[in-house]
Amino acid sequence: MKQQDIEMLTPSERRLLDSSFQPNMVRLRYRTILIGAVLMLAGVFIAAARGLAASYLALIAAGIIIAAAAEKLSYARVLLQFEVLVQKLCHRIEQLEGMRLTPLEGEPSRWATPSSRAPHPVDPKSLS
Repeated sequence: MKQQDIEMLTPSERRLLDSSFQPNMVRLRYRTILIGAVLMLAGVFIAAARGLAASYLALIAAGIIIAAAAEKLSYARVLLQFEVLVQKLCHRIEQLEGMRLTPLEGEPSRWATPSSRAPHPVDPKSLS
């Protein structure tokens, strides 16, 4: 990638792109999910073993639901950021190949044409 390609990205997209090449980040996410699940399960077992009232178990269940929802929301946010990043990178590739840019609501697999038939070739001077 050239410097201008990096400059077109927002700071959060740059971090996302950099972290996508770090395999440890995926393992860290799995570890966080597992630790959260084990802690919640331990809380349920401890509450059941001590004979705590159903209201305490309901409170623990609410905690589990809140933790799961937070994890799902953070995951969905990352997926949406990846989607925007992929769109930007696809547009950049289309520019470099001299193809028509796929509309944001378009379908790149149907919109793409061979670069020799592209109706709007890109000026090579604008790419450097």
